Amino acid sequence: MTTDDLHWPWDDDVPHDFFPPFTFHLPIRRFEEENLPLKFLDMMDLQSAQNYREACYFAQFKKKLFFTDYSSQAMLLLNIFEREINQTIVQWQRKQLGIDVRKFFAAYENGKHANYHGEDLEVLIDFNKYCNDAERKNWQAPTLGQSCSCIRTYCQQHHIAPFPEANELFFYHWSQMVSRRNRIMHLQTTRTVTLSEFYELKMFFEQFMFSYLFALSKLRTELLGFPGDDDNPLPQNLPKTAD
Repeated sequence: MTTDDLHWPWDDDVPHDFFPPFTFHLPIRRFEEENLPLKFLDMMDLQSAQNYREACYFAQFKKKLFFTDYSSQAMLLLNIFEREINQTIVQWQRKQLGIDVRKFFAAYENGKHANYHGEDLEVLIDFNKYCNDAERKNWQAPTLGQSCSCIRTYCQQHHIAPFPEANELFFYHWSQMVSRRNRIMHLQTTRTVTLSEFYELKMFFEQFMFSYLFALSKLRTELLGFPGDDDNPLPQNLPKTAD
């Protein structure tokens, strides 16, 4: 992936005079990489890598203009986390529950039941839940909190893990990310995220990515049916998957 693969969503759909005080058409090549190196960006889903760049870029831009709300940048980081989890370890759990993930990666498999429970949940969680949305391949992922609880319980009960790093510390970090997500998204109808809150989330997000992204990317490669390769953990052209 190169910077040529990235685009700004406003360029084609929004008139140039829609945001008269701002300049949303700054060249992408002016973006300065922050903490996540290109190696890690290359291991992400393409949309995730783009979201990370946009979150960092516009946070820098807003700071220069003395903005006070960074909720949109926080949402981009949270979207990356949710996407990476749902396209890796959640797919692994679906495979354990009988879903053919090579054919139905992040997609609904008709007629299959894939229910499980977390030790702290009162109801069964459906990992093959149908949703009336063809663009999502008619599959709806559990919430991040439900997935964390179920997969942690499954690993403990079956003495298995999707990758060696998926230990109790991994699930603790996952639950902490869920807590930060819920605090930002659900405390108020309209949530204002300060610059310090954004940087706190960004720091924790990057720590998570540095610790686990390689293992998650390798897992995704294996689930999709590609051979693992430590030097090139993801193929260049992954099939399009649901959010």
